[in-house]
Amino acid sequence: MTPTDHRKLPRKWKNRYPFRLACPSFVYPADYDVNVDLLGPHVDEIELLFFESRPAIRPDGALIQRLAALGERHAVGYHVHLPTDLPLFDADATRRQTAVRALEALTQLTAPLGPDFYILHLEMSVDKHPAVRDRLRWEKGVLQGLEGLSKSTLEMSYLRIENQTVPLEWLDPVLETFDLALCLDIGHLKLAGGDLESTLARWQARIGALHVHGVADGRDHRPLGRLSAGDQRLLASFLRSYQGCVSVEVFNFDDLVESLMLIEKWMG
Repeated sequence: MTPTDHRKLPRKWKNRYPFRLACPSFVYPADYDVNVDLLGPHVDEIELLFFESRPAIRPDGALIQRLAALGERHAVGYHVHLPTDLPLFDADATRRQTAVRALEALTQLTAPLGPDFYILHLEMSVDKHPAVRDRLRWEKGVLQGLEGLSKSTLEMSYLRIENQTVPLEWLDPVLETFDLALCLDIGHLKLAGGDLESTLARWQARIGALHVHGVADGRDHRPLGRLSAGDQRLLASFLRSYQGCVSVEVFNFDDLVESLMLIEKWMG
């Protein structure tokens, strides 16, 4: 299962920090199970990425069984990034219900893995950027979509809402209404022009998960060292007492090693 030409991480960081250290399921250019087999011995948790809902790329039962076995072998946990292409916030109720059923199907399929939580974006599914200019339309669509989801078999307390382009303050009434936790994505925050210090102070009680990665030349998902020195100090200080899940969301081996070594330096 494990190709011999894939480089191995230099050491183990499992059970080392107050937080659960995670990395995504696509660090190596290989399938989910190969990534988990290579990464699982070194970290606490794997972020399983399912950005799209097309049937051809959905996991099947056989893959889930392999992932469950690898989870036990390596004592590694999972959380699931739900697809972003489903019309959960569509104005049409039928399309919203279709999205709810698709999300239910994926959460039921991955249930044998015992995911710690599920990550959901609250961007409009089809027309993302104009939503920033129309808060009322955005909020109405999100509330309707989440109301439908709350009536499904998915337990809402397992959701972590990830920030993307919508201003963080827009999320406040939505998170309060459904008592949801935030997955704070540091890279998305910086690309949107957000301030890390005030964000961590304002949202710390709601932060159920963190995505950490750097930003450079208008692009995120870069190594953590691409954050400014000031932001690195702020993040390092926050992590020393944080007890949630921290996913180092970079997508190649070198960037992951660089970022993991920097976290090690921060944590002493």
